[in-house]
Amino acid sequence: MSDKQTESSPLEREVSRRGLLAKAGKLGAGALVAGAVAAPAEAARSKAHRVAKTVPTGGTVTWALEQDPAFIAPFGATLTANRWGNEMMYESLLEWDPKLNLRPAIAESYKVAGKTAIDFQIRKGITFSDGSPVTANDVIYSFQMQAAPPAPGTSASTSQLPAIDHLEAITPTAVRMHLKQPDARVYGYLAWQRYSSIVPNGIYSTKNMAVDGIGTGPFMLKGTYVSNDHVSYVKNPLYWKPGL
Repeated sequence: MSDKQTESSPLEREVSRRGLLAKAGKLGAGALVAGAVAAPAEAARSKAHRVAKTVPTGGTVTWALEQDPAFIAPFGATLTANRWGNEMMYESLLEWDPKLNLRPAIAESYKVAGKTAIDFQIRKGITFSDGSPVTANDVIYSFQMQAAPPAPGTSASTSQLPAIDHLEAITPTAVRMHLKQPDARVYGYLAWQRYSSIVPNGIYSTKNMAVDGIGTGPFMLKGTYVSNDHVSYVKNPLYWKPGL
């Protein structure tokens, strides 16, 4: 028979187990010390974050789109990429908050005025990025363009329209929206903003809306859109949301 040992003795196994436990104890103690050091450090960082009074702003960001917008006119587009190209500068009467609750945007407030009527009060002091105030006539014009999109848009987008019949000015800064019949989709249509942008009255007669535009959004165009190349924005210094 071979005298080569094939299995450790009980004593050897016990010694090895004790050594392993001792090493584990040292590692555990080290982890506790590291944790004790790390906890105050993390708390300090967290506190520093909480007491920070300002968030750095400025700089630039560049990103690629998977498809060319084709044009950036706000009405009559069917490509989602169109919205990618123009959403920085446009807003509507309403918007969604991060939890998809409705809240006022260009409209400061709104109320149901009857089974087929909704009144919208335009936000006090709100202007387009060129400095002109938003008026009832701008809102009325914008909905006329939504219902009959000028070139380069098409009427295909009107399938998204809720049952809006027409708008009328109540005051220079308030409008009444008349519906063809009761239609709760109106609120979502406005908050979605993709087809319900508000633009200056008559802008289609003064600008080439395929490559240009003016809105109330947080950014405004820098130059014009160049097809299959780029669209550039800078922040709108007149944006109505404080600090944004």
